Amino acid sequence: ISDDTPVDRFLAGDTAALSAAQQNGLAQFRAGGSQCTECHQGPELTAAGYTTASRGNANDPRALGFFRTGVSAMEDDPGTAGVDAFGSPLFPAAPAGRANGAFKAPGLRNVALTGPYFHSGSSATLEQVVDFYARNGDVPAGGNLGDGIGAIRLNQNARASLVEFLNALTDDRVKFERAPFDHPALCVPVGYNGAATAELFALVPQVGRAGSTVPLQTFAEQLAGIGRDGSRAHTLQQTCTP
Repeated sequence: ISDDTPVDRFLAGDTAALSAAQQNGLAQFRAGGSQCTECHQGPELTAAGYTTASRGNANDPRALGFFRTGVSAMEDDPGTAGVDAFGSPLFPAAPAGRANGAFKAPGLRNVALTGPYFHSGSSATLEQVVDFYARNGDVPAGGNLGDGIGAIRLNQNARASLVEFLNALTDDRVKFERAPFDHPALCVPVGYNGAATAELFALVPQVGRAGSTVPLQTFAEQLAGIGRDGSRAHTLQQTCTP
């Protein structure tokens, strides 16, 4: 369980764990103008987490942490209004229209390490994510924003503080793969080489309980080519065969 972030330490009473900007970001996160807690609640920081979803209506996507936030148009991305691999509706008994275009709200712990963001991968950085919400989504019209979402008010200072807060949700044990987040060698899929049958795999080397001497590479760093000199862990440059 990733529960040793600067935010966790601050909320446990260590007032020095967060900078002034990060504390302001926490206040912005909780404030009604940002609407962050409409979707990101509880210690998991998602309404789709056990804390919130266990009290929800199993027929209502919103009650289980699925929301329309204007990432894309409903007619292009049906979300929970779609069907499973067997052709059955994901939420057959959902209240009228509630499932249309709804997608799961992810947890925010270690969010700095989990880009790109949104189900479409349309944001590469946390700054872009916050800007997305500040403009109330990319497709705010035509019902593409769910109930209780929209009219977000975030000035530039509030946006910068929110990003600082989100970065403070990183647990260094995860960032440096220290126990209990160490792992064996892993061969992971990273894409395709031409034909859909030619899947490519990259090696994630094993890490012992002491962790790595360098941090994990973020998606933004990968795009910028930062870390290929060994200053970041697991840049997925070494191929492997599963």
